[in-house]
Amino acid sequence: MLRLHPMVRLFTVMLTIATALLTESLIGLVPSALLVAVAVSFSGVWVSALKFIAFATMPILIALLLVWGVIMDPSDVPAPHRTGFAYALYFWLRVVVCGGALQFLLIPLIEHPANLKDFLDRTGLGGALGTLIISSLVFIPETRRRLAQVIDARRAQGHQVSGLNGLRALPTLLMPVVASLLESSVNRAEVWAHRGVLSRRNKLVIEDTYYSRVQGAVSLTLVLAVVASGKLT
Repeated sequence: MLRLHPMVRLFTVMLTIATALLTESLIGLVPSALLVAVAVSFSGVWVSALKFIAFATMPILIALLLVWGVIMDPSDVPAPHRTGFAYALYFWLRVVVCGGALQFLLIPLIEHPANLKDFLDRTGLGGALGTLIISSLVFIPETRRRLAQVIDARRAQGHQVSGLNGLRALPTLLMPVVASLLESSVNRAEVWAHRGVLSRRNKLVIEDTYYSRVQGAVSLTLVLAVVASGKLT
């Protein structure tokens, strides 16, 4: 893991993302992409970065190439891009750069909750904002765990949970999952309130329970956040 001061790490990531969002040319994104590639390599998250590119951004690239390179009229391509294919590659590379920068920032912290606690405390992101960050990270792993419990319970009752019968029973399957998640959220909020997580005057107490399988959740969140940010330019 690349050892950097939390403020240096945060500032570098913010600067990289801002540069990627403000750059209007494909060539201008190349230095940022090289910087992110070096950063994720030295920080030890290059495997997750490659998975993010292969499984999360490649479908986006295919869709962009199809829309801007085949369907859209060349006259509608935003300047200064000369072709729709160039614009598609530009937007895809911007997603990759922003996503890689956020992975460089978040994944090493998530894998080591003590580092995450120190990062939130030293950067002033504790309190309500820190609670929001932690909540977003535990949501998908918690959902998977609750869904697995409901599926195991239905299998024990003799219900079919795969194939066409499983698809028909999906509404019945989702109701207990949603109810379980709501109950878990209430309990977690009470525990965090008791520990003073919502107060900036108290230090965050972070458990290791939910952080072992969150890299997939982070990658999905990155895709949604970066695609949404594309509307800003």
